[in-house]
Amino acid sequence: MELAKSLVLLAFIAVYLVIFLPRIVTALKTSAIRFGAADPSDRQRHDAMRAKHASTLEELSALGFESIGVVYEKPPAAARIWQIALASRRRRSFASVGRWTGRKRNVFFLTTFTNGAVICTRLDAGGAIARQTDMFIDGGLTGGTVAEVLQLHESRVEQFVKQGYTTVGDYSLEGRLEAFRAYYRNPELKKKFRKEGLVHLVNLLVMVGMLVYFTVDKLS
Repeated sequence: MELAKSLVLLAFIAVYLVIFLPRIVTALKTSAIRFGAADPSDRQRHDAMRAKHASTLEELSALGFESIGVVYEKPPAAARIWQIALASRRRRSFASVGRWTGRKRNVFFLTTFTNGAVICTRLDAGGAIARQTDMFIDGGLTGGTVAEVLQLHESRVEQFVKQGYTTVGDYSLEGRLEAFRAYYRNPELKKKFRKEGLVHLVNLLVMVGMLVYFTVDKLS
């Protein structure tokens, strides 16, 4: 019976590691996350992603956003997360369309400021719970339209501008990659990652301790 418990627990630990190891490593070192862009000649990837998210891209185009490429972020010990990157100088924002989770879209708007402040407003992915300080806002809506999320994002940007902040203003592909870096450099996000990573690490240590207990108990 103890052996069966140990095997089940070992399998659970393996699954837990696959899911949460990237978050644990990220919590320790956010600079371990890598960013890049798809080669413009990779038409298959570009066309496949645009076909998958055609309706959302049409909505964003109507709102003044233009596609600037396909980008990715790669957390440590995890696969690349691909996104279509768009930008609008008039809206003072980048937009990204990513993977679907169930039936939900991962759509978000991102604006960075010269003083390091960051605003990220999401539709569906990320939920409605926002983390908000005078240098960082991250959160959005669990439902609604792309236009409604953009309206919320622009109101937040205007809030920071009224405080005297200046948007970075580089809406090129390289500017999008730098916006990635600015987002993950933000101290508030690092604090969030450390807290989440600590929880996952404690859970892992508890499970390993239980495994050792069952194994030693069986051998004795």
